[in-house]
Amino acid sequence: MLTQETKRKIDSARDILVGKVPDPKAQVEQITTAMIYKFMDDMDKDAVELGGKARFFTNGFEKYAWSKILDSKLGGHERLDLYAEAIVQMSSNPHIPQLFRDIFKDAFLPYRNPETLSLFLKEINSFTYDHSEDLGDAFEYLLSIMGSQGDAGQFRTPRHIIDFIVAVVDPKKDDSILDPACGTAGFLISAYKHILKQHDGKDDPKQNEKPLTPDDKKRLMNNLFGYDISPDMVKLSKVNMYLHGFAEPKIFEYDTLSSDEKWDETYDVIMANPPFMTPKGGIRPHKRFSVQANRAEVLFVDYIKEHLRPNGRAGIIVPEGIIFQSGTAYKQLRKLLVEDGLFAVVSLPNGVFNPYSGVKTSILFFDNSLAKRTKDILFIKIDSDGFDLGAQRRKIENNDLTDALIILRKFIKDPEDALLVEEKSLFSLVSKTKISEDGSYNLSSDQYKQIDVKSNQKWPMVTLGEVCVLQRGLTYSSDKIGDEKHGVPFYNLKSIKRNGSEQRNDFKYFTGEIKEKHMVTKGDLLIALTDLTPTSELIGSPKLITDDTIAAYSADLAKISPLDNKIEISYLYSLLRTKNYRKYIVSFSHGANVKHLQVDGFYKFQIPLPPVNIQKELVTQIGDCQKIIDGVRQVVENWKPNIEIDPTWKSIAIKDICTLVRGSSPRPQGDKRYYCGKIPRLMVSDVTRDGMYTTPKIDTLTEEGAKLSRPMKKGEVVMAVSGNPGLPTILSIDACIHDGFVGFRDLSDKIIPEYLYFVLLHQKESNNSQSVGAVFKNLTTDQIKKFQIPVPPINIQFELVTGIERERQIIIANREISREYEDKIQQIVDGVYGGKTPIAKQGSQEELINALKEEFESIESEVIRMMGNKEVFQEIVEISKKNSQINKGNSLWDFLKESYVALMVTAVCRQIDTDERSSSLVNLLKTILFNPTVIQSLNKDWYSEQYHRDDDIFPGFMEGIGKGDFEEHFGSKEYVDPAIVYMDLKKLEEDTKEIKKYRNKRIAHFDKNESLFKANYDDLHKAVETVRSIASKYYLLLKQGGNDLIPVDQTDWQEILTVPWINDKSK
Repeated sequence: MLTQETKRKIDSARDILVGKVPDPKAQVEQITTAMIYKFMDDMDKDAVELGGKARFFTNGFEKYAWSKILDSKLGGHERLDLYAEAIVQMSSNPHIPQLFRDIFKDAFLPYRNPETLSLFLKEINSFTYDHSEDLGDAFEYLLSIMGSQGDAGQFRTPRHIIDFIVAVVDPKKDDSILDPACGTAGFLISAYKHILKQHDGKDDPKQNEKPLTPDDKKRLMNNLFGYDISPDMVKLSKVNMYLHGFAEPKIFEYDTLSSDEKWDETYDVIMANPPFMTPKGGIRPHKRFSVQANRAEVLFVDYIKEHLRPNGRAGIIVPEGIIFQSGTAYKQLRKLLVEDGLFAVVSLPNGVFNPYSGVKTSILFFDNSLAKRTKDILFIKIDSDGFDLGAQRRKIENNDLTDALIILRKFIKDPEDALLVEEKSLFSLVSKTKISEDGSYNLSSDQYKQIDVKSNQKWPMVTLGEVCVLQRGLTYSSDKIGDEKHGVPFYNLKSIKRNGSEQRNDFKYFTGEIKEKHMVTKGDLLIALTDLTPTSELIGSPKLITDDTIAAYSADLAKISPLDNKIEISYLYSLLRTKNYRKYIVSFSHGANVKHLQVDGFYKFQIPLPPVNIQKELVTQIGDCQKIIDGVRQVVENWKPNIEIDPTWKSIAIKDICTLVRGSSPRPQGDKRYYCGKIPRLMVSDVTRDGMYTTPKIDTLTEEGAKLSRPMKKGEVVMAVSGNPGLPTILSIDACIHDGFVGFRDLSDKIIPEYLYFVLLHQKESNNSQSVGAVFKNLTTDQIKKFQIPVPPINIQFELVTGIERERQIIIANREISREYEDKIQQIVDGVYGGKTPIAKQGSQEELINALKEEFESIESEVIRMMGNKEVFQEIVEISKKNSQINKGNSLWDFLKESYVALMVTAVCRQIDTDERSSSLVNLLKTILFNPTVIQSLNKDWYSEQYHRDDDIFPGFMEGIGKGDFEEHFGSKEYVDPAIVYMDLKKLEEDTKEIKKYRNKRIAHFDKNESLFKANYDDLHKAVETVRSIASKYYLLLKQGGNDLIPVDQTDWQEILTVPWINDKSK
């Protein structure tokens, strides 16, 4: 077990080196060299103490003994010279094993600082040699700090993934085991520990485990083999195995792909995470591979398959190309795998190799014996591997690997097991026949998800290949690009937006010859075949041509043409904008920097095909929702705070109103001494998520890490200087900022933080344009110091902030509406997949509005009655205040107050009742907000027409007043602004929440916890006033009348109180 003390020693040694040796790999080499040096001296001392002789430091090498180097009589420079000489000479020491000579080969001291060396050797001296697992684990911890060396696609495999693969493959004591790209020997060490655990007698109630004999253990150690092309990795892996008790590790410097001297060697078990990257120019393999290729990942998988014994087993980590790329070599390899040995594919989530690579990977499992007993391949999709997918990979509760291991073990034991007791969403079984049907042998589980069509489908399910065909666009070179006057416009990748949202055409102009098949007109449908975004967000996205311009389209796009008029283009366009399609199609994106769509994947996507008239009705419904989405998105995307600068305001350089603090990050990145603590650190993605007020949630630092960063306080303004230069935010909590931010501390009392935030946001575009850098743009501190901030009087700043904040709330509302309507579209589409017939249109505009008016009648009368009750009660209170004889506590007053409160609370809660059967103000607003047909019926033209008067002496005057009223209360859109309705709903919810709580805890029943839920009259009357004011607003909308819903009592309620109720009993 790795102890905290051992970790501390290693961390301390690295701390000493980091100033002189910043490269983690070089630190590992220096610590490795020193530890082995120290251990050889320890072994010599042990031999002498037991009556033997020194073995290593003898025959001329005595002067290099560790004790001589640490002799206190040596001066700093003398010690430095002696140690530097010793590590160079040690590779020629004939008295040490070849393993140690290999470690010291090319060793040198990369710095000349005596103090650093003395401190470093003192820390190493605290280690003592022991052939224990603890020390081996300590060395693995040391190796883990290297993280990734990135070259040639090599990424250190996370320990929990290695252990998972070993647990599935389950190597035994007599198995021969190989890792042909062993790196630091992680798989071999894990396999060794796995086998030892099988024979430790623990967790063995039936006492089946037999302890390993010395011969068993020796044979086991001789059965573990590793190859690596890198001499550095060979050296480190040998040390790793030596420290785990392997006297002579079987690790070889060997080019697995280009050399064939070990080709005839076969193994019972092979496990590997081979390099994914192919060197420029490819690889020149020998001719003994089954698949002729020059891609590293193809050759490694082929090698592993070829070198398994007849009943051999394997587990291999592979990149996405192996899973579904359409090249000949990839398809040929997958065919061999499916037909011979492959039994399971485990898809890992993006980010398993973070922070070093976001590459998508899977694990292929082979068992030549098992594969002969089943006709299926088991697919498992891991959404969570027990760690979050951020840069720091923090441990979390969700871990699908645990369930995956259970499923795999059951399948290995009995492939005919129905597995129905397990979580079906985690896995699927696909027959080898199905996989081989189209000849591509695709190993993506998403490829086969739509195969299981529900038996109760009302509409037939068809593939896109059955109803449409793709036509790729024209290819062009830069010399054929002209201008508007000298070329034909053509659509290109810039014309496409994610999910097919409306996007400007952004035409280019082609001057060459264009074929008819490369032309599109209004009503045609295009999709993106390529994508330059890292997340494949454009791949497969559609664009419906709505422009009258006749234009061509580029080879980055394809035109979708329907076959035999089976499908409405607009219906297909709607389906290609859904989450179902988006989730499916991204799995058919392949490539590194430029992503390409795998067209056969597109053709296999399954859709429901109702009759054409049903398709048209669906298009209408989805289109109505999409209009709302496009409208609110346009508002969101175009908004930025507009501050009209008064020329009389003084403009001040930002350096003169605050202290600039440039962020800082602890190095090395991901070091556990500095990261994964409890102190939040701000990231650019935090700001893009939260906006104005940001709470960092992605990254954290330890206390030591915070000392190497820059702390900022809650409420202070910070701004990104890289990633998204010029993007500001205000911290919601105390947090550190990294070197991609600048903070503005000690803000002058002449400026408020919110105003500074909005000014920086207003200036973002111009500030961003000043950023420098060829690839990564950055704002320099000198540039930021010169930013000019207009500074009006404080009261003006508050007015501006209040106005802009109102606008910002509308933007937030629009974002929420967009999400709600996207969900609504998804519900419509899910209904089609479930065989539901779409609901026909709800009637004409007049019928829809009349239905709303009818619904509002009961709301209006309820609100007027509620306001009447409030007025009466308030008058009674005022009367009682003036009359000392009745202004005193008694049971009548208690009755009046309790009755009034119960009556008013009930009245308020009626208006916020969300039960579909209730006639309430909340339900009325939801009817307007979430029904696109209704919301578009309530438009400005209709509203202004209600103001029309035939006898108007100024024609159009009243209609103009109507338009003004509409814009004042319901926004400047042509129809009621859904954001305003949404904000009214939120205000109702917010202002009535205490009353709702009181109703539930005091009126509906009496909660035992009397200290809670004590609403007061202010809460009640605030809720009442909110209900009244919002109801009045929609009275104005539906009835075009100025009615504040204040009752006009036709009777004198006070009259009955002027008559004595009770006669004097004494008379």
